[in-house]
Amino acid sequence: MWAAGTGLLFGMFAGLSGTAELLFVPGIRARAPAWTHFIIAVTLLALLGANWGQRLYGYQEAVLPYGILMSALCVCVVGFTGWHGGKLVFDYRLGTSKGN
Repeated sequence: MWAAGTGLLFGMFAGLSGTAELLFVPGIRARAPAWTHFIIAVTLLALLGANWGQRLYGYQEAVLPYGILMSALCVCVVGFTGWHGGKLVFDYRLGTSKGN
């Protein structure tokens, strides 16, 4: 329960800075892959919130089998959105001094 809640909290902090960067930097806002990353990240936050909410009341019963499956899904989405974010930096040069 604590790990799911902490993941949600820090994901929301990262989401605030990422959303501000997406909305206020024109070079980033104009790129479609940046919006794809944003949508995947918001989906991840929704999954993390559902995972945490499922465990809030009666967390012992919430673990098997759906809690484990929800956590595994969150891990997969974290990996995918992290890979996509790295692709934005290394392939599109977003957020670098040579990028737009």
